Amino acid sequence: MDCRKLASVTVGAGVKSIGVEALKGCKSLKTIDIKSKKLSAVGKNALKGIKATAVIKAPKEQLKKYRKLLKKKGQGSKVKIK
Repeated sequence: MDCRKLASVTVGAGVKSIGVEALKGCKSLKTIDIKSKKLSAVGKNALKGIKATAVIKAPKEQLKKYRKLLKKKGQGSKVKIK
């Protein structure tokens, strides 16, 4: 939370959840690479305040599920999930 210089994050393969406000206020965060295929929960406002043009990369076979899971977690409308 509030890591002003953090530019990218990789969510490991064994991660099952991202906590409430985990990345909130990380204004320079422009890339989130999700390696986990087990992600089942993302806390409220977990992505609030990340870079407006950030890109979230998800495993291809989980893309639809993760788009739904990450919806309305605080990120701006220009953030892309691909």
